Amino acid sequence: MQILKVFNNSVVLAVDHHDQELVVRGKGIGFQKNPGDQVDQTLIERAYFPTGAAPAERLAQLLQEIPPNILEVVEQIIAHARKKIDPSLHESIFFPLADHLNFAIQRSQQGESFDYPLKWEIASLYPREVSFAREAMHFVEQKLGVQLPSSEAMPLALHLVNGQLSSPEMTTAMRVTDILGESLGILSRSCGHTIDPEDEVASRFITHLRYLVARRMDGKTIPDMDATVATALRDSAANEYAVAQEIVRMIETKLNLTIGRGELMYLTVHVLRVSSSFKSDR
Repeated sequence: MQILKVFNNSVVLAVDHHDQELVVRGKGIGFQKNPGDQVDQTLIERAYFPTGAAPAERLAQLLQEIPPNILEVVEQIIAHARKKIDPSLHESIFFPLADHLNFAIQRSQQGESFDYPLKWEIASLYPREVSFAREAMHFVEQKLGVQLPSSEAMPLALHLVNGQLSSPEMTTAMRVTDILGESLGILSRSCGHTIDPEDEVASRFITHLRYLVARRMDGKTIPDMDATVATALRDSAANEYAVAQEIVRMIETKLNLTIGRGELMYLTVHVLRVSSSFKSDR
């Protein structure tokens, strides 16, 4: 592994034997080193791969700004989240989460708090992530001795949502949250009842919608439903099909992408399940 650039005594940019650039952290790893020198791999504490959203210079800057104990806590939080939330939680959330936690701790130590937008929607739409975020806040208090305001559970939960969307940008989760909230509004109006996101059938609808949005943002989709089955579903559940169409048009407008017939038909199935659950409860 060869050094390309020395940022400071503890952070260097290197290239491995696969010609992959990476930012390497370790005490003394850059001391009296120059580009072209070999990395002392016994000093490596952690390696990070730059991305388009987080280039090497930005990673090096964050590694200099964020205390090592916070980085270690975030690594443990993400490892635990992979066990409890999603084993495929994307690595791209590491630095955004660490950067956020670093500033949240600074604000807390200065007695400042922040009122986050969409907090009620986040709590309703992502109960599992919010619950884990609260556990993470207790972990931060145990490891770092800092008690974060309860409101911090909301942005921490959104970082976890981003990790499931394979996106490091907080705005992505905010947009998805807005889409889910508006979709529930459309569904509530069609059913004539307010949909409780924690209801089992509604929760499955939300989960399906989250994965639909994630697939399309990742350029993927599901195959079309069998034409005969799709036609029968559209004819027998015309109202639910119209609701699904309205939701699809809204998502296409907000995300500037197209959603195929297969996605539309399977969304119709979930809309039908929610509407049927209300009819059976009457």
